[in-house]
Amino acid sequence: MGKMYEFIEADQALDVESIRADLADRPDLQTLIADLSAQNNELLQEVQRLEVLCDHDAALHILNRRGLSHALEGAIALADRHAVVSSFIYLDLDGFKPINDQFGHGQGDHILKELADHIKSRLRKTDHFARLGGDEFAIILAHATPDQALGKIQDLSRSVAKDSQNWGPGAESLTFSAGVSEIVAGQSASEIIRIADENMYLNKALKA
Repeated sequence: MGKMYEFIEADQALDVESIRADLADRPDLQTLIADLSAQNNELLQEVQRLEVLCDHDAALHILNRRGLSHALEGAIALADRHAVVSSFIYLDLDGFKPINDQFGHGQGDHILKELADHIKSRLRKTDHFARLGGDEFAIILAHATPDQALGKIQDLSRSVAKDSQNWGPGAESLTFSAGVSEIVAGQSASEIIRIADENMYLNKALKA
């Protein structure tokens, strides 16, 4: 079946100069176009704002699982294209449920907020920090080897143990378990998360 084409004759082509002249004679159209352009810019800004909200945890003001997925895909792309070495940390609080049970969910939420602010303040702008859900978190350390990630975990463990003394009831003995996986080219995001998750549970079991 042959393709059908529509042609515009030369004398039917749009005369841009004539259109401009018509617009110059119609200030009402100019105003309408300006208003539509302004509305379009406002809509684009609103879409960008909503995209940011969709990628962030409303309570802790860090990335959520959706935002983490986007960040992890970006880190994998860097590994693919430029052989950039990065690491993924899966972090889970130890025995957090009893804190909620004993001191209430309000205090539990307060501790989580303090923890999130504490960790976020100790990461670089190139790193990514997310809440996976409940008391589970993840960190993407850009340009960091697994050994460097383990060093970061030790630093965070010490600083959390010190600062959590000021976070109120239940936070005095706050600890976490963590596992690391390397972000390598050709590996899926789910596989990277799974490996770090398994390593985290191995480390948690050693504390039992």
